[in-house]
Amino acid sequence: MVAIQEVEIPATEVLVSSFKPFSEAIGPLLHIHSDYIYKVALDRLEELLESAPENPDAPEHELIEMIAHAVERYEDSLPEVQAWQAKVDGLDPALSTLRLLMDQHNLTGSDFKDEIGGKSYVSQILSGKKPLTRRHIENLIVRFNISPNLFF
Repeated sequence: MVAIQEVEIPATEVLVSSFKPFSEAIGPLLHIHSDYIYKVALDRLEELLESAPENPDAPEHELIEMIAHAVERYEDSLPEVQAWQAKVDGLDPALSTLRLLMDQHNLTGSDFKDEIGGKSYVSQILSGKKPLTRRHIENLIVRFNISPNLFF
C-alpha cells in the first residue's frame, strides 16, 4: 500500500491573489477572439513546445495544454472549420478510408482489381452509387494490413 502525502493548500485569498497576475498575463491567449491573438497563441505554443523540459510534470506542460485547448476552441469556432466538420460528419467512413488509401499509396481505380473489381466498379463505389461490401473490406484489410475499424 502506498501512503498518500498530504499537501498544504493555501487559503482562497492567497490562491486568488497568486492567480490574478497569471490570469492577466495569459488571459488573451486562453480566450482567443481574433486572428491576431490566434497567431500569437500559435507562436507562444511553438516556443513552449521547443523549450519545455522533458519532465512531463514540469509546469510548462500544463501551460502548453491550456493554450493548445484555447487554440482548438478557436479553430473549432471558425465557419470554414465548422463547414468542413459538417461535411466530414456526413461522409461514409468506408468510402473515406478507400479514398485515403488511394491517396496515400498513389493508386487509381484500376489498382483494385483483386480487392474490389474493375475500374468502372471502383468508380461507382467512389461516386457513392455502390457500397463497399464486406468482401471488399476484408480484401482491403488484408492488402493494406489495416484495422477493420477504419471502415466503420
